[in-house]
Amino acid sequence: MSETKKKMYKRVAAAKAARELIPRIEAINNDNADYHYYNKIKDVILFGSFVNTDQDMVHDLDVCVVHDDDRDLLDKFYRQHRGTFKNLLQDLFCELYLKQRFIKNGKSIYSLHSNVEEGSEIISIATSKEHVYLFRDHKLCDDALGAIDKLAKA
Repeated sequence: MSETKKKMYKRVAAAKAARELIPRIEAINNDNADYHYYNKIKDVILFGSFVNTDQDMVHDLDVCVVHDDDRDLLDKFYRQHRGTFKNLLQDLFCELYLKQRFIKNGKSIYSLHSNVEEGSEIISIATSKEHVYLFRDHKLCDDALGAIDKLAKA
């Protein structure tokens, strides 16, 4: 059986992709995105090979996206957008699906992980080794851009 090789990205491309996350997360949290999202993004954590190695090439950019968990707001969003997606699963997770599509912006470098899909365990996994917070408690971290720049040169 032939194995397919996973695409590799230069470290500087991963850093560029990390920087490009910032305005999209801010757009979601400030209601400047393509949709009005009811549940905002609380934390964004970079983890994985981009943060934990100094190799010139990485497999992807692992991003843990911690969403607010307000069921009443999610129900309101669901009622507004019900029936507009391809299948039942997308219907049930419509806001998450739309947010992920907006965050990824068509780029395959991102490997998004969320507390909605994977439970709170993903936060423990993301923070168990080296990691970088881009957003904490809905706000851009003061040292986020500096940390990305430092990782680009690692």
